[in-house]
Amino acid sequence: MKVRALKTNLDEASAYRDRKTSALEIAAADALEEKLLRASWQFARARRYVPIEPICLLDSLALLRFLSRRGLPANIVFGVAPEPFAAHCWVQASDIVLNETLSDANAHTPIRMI
Repeated sequence: MKVRALKTNLDEASAYRDRKTSALEIAAADALEEKLLRASWQFARARRYVPIEPICLLDSLALLRFLSRRGLPANIVFGVAPEPFAAHCWVQASDIVLNETLSDANAHTPIRMI
């Protein structure tokens, strides 16, 4: 993250996701939702052992890659809050927020989805 531009990191994450999930056969919505929730829970459980403070962008990029490696489609959503100004991002699949609470995600207006 420190040596490459944000756009480069996001483009590479998006391309990786597209490569890994393009061959995904459309599964039943319930089965896909269950797989997404199980994988995000596994990621959150493993994330507790990483000795750095949580950072929304870094964690979202890592979760996107984690899900993509398993053939699970998701997007990074960037949002802002106006007063006081705050920017935030999270991973979302369809209408399922995967690495954030729904109230925190709803506190931000989505402005971009990668």
